Amino acid sequence: MLLHLPDLLTPQEVAHAQHLLKEAPWTDGRKGTGELARQVKNNEQLDHEGDIARSIRELVLRGLDRNTTFFSAALPKKVFPPRVNRYGGDSNFYGNHIDGAIRYMPGNGQRLRTDVSCTVFLNDPEDYDGGELTIADTYGEKTVKLPAGHAVLVALGDMPGIAPATFAAVLHALQAGASIVRPRHHRQAGHPVGFSPRWLPSLQALGGDHGARDLLRQHPDQLTWLAADGDPGCLRDIDTPADLAPLPASLSVHHGSARVSDSTSPISSAPS
Repeated sequence: MLLHLPDLLTPQEVAHAQHLLKEAPWTDGRKGTGELARQVKNNEQLDHEGDIARSIRELVLRGLDRNTTFFSAALPKKVFPPRVNRYGGDSNFYGNHIDGAIRYMPGNGQRLRTDVSCTVFLNDPEDYDGGELTIADTYGEKTVKLPAGHAVLVALGDMPGIAPATFAAVLHALQAGASIVRPRHHRQAGHPVGFSPRWLPSLQALGGDHGARDLLRQHPDQLTWLAADGDPGCLRDIDTPADLAPLPASLSVHHGSARVSDSTSPISSAPS
């Protein structure tokens, strides 16, 4: 699904990023890209270790850190440092490709499995040609190109049937002060599970295969259940091709309008 994160960056942060980018030393976007993606990638990127890239990366990470919608939807254990890309002139296209699931952390080379991807736009749509984020799945293509400072989260690909109303209900409960929120479909626990920001240190400390389930078991008094009897999609977990068979033909991918062009941040989320 695609989840719109409006105003991830403030207008002041967007203006600062745009000011930095005016003098940025752009390089070939294929640098550091996998073999298959390199064949279809034609954009530019900043040197990941350069001062400008570091400054913009800090802006984006701060924006993610204070965004409760991002936190509740992604449940990130770690965030891979964002990359800064641009589209313009003859370097304005990135063809069909599959994002690499295994990335290597800068500095220590630690392998990181990235389950969720986020794109943050640093320019308004009318400022440049091309650069739309296009996601292709079983149900067709979705194209997104958002205002500067907005972001789109590509998340929960293994549970494509969750209704938008369920996401909205979980977020609303968190914003109203709930600590942990989980939908329940006819007494069966469903997804997504929403955690308030107070749980960030605990989620980041998780390990092994149990993920956030341990937190749920340890703190049942903090859990708020939401009735989701009208949303069977909150139970359907797609892990293998065989899991697709029971899905009704009418099931569609729910998404919001969003997109980011200039910074991409794969995210490792804590399984629940």
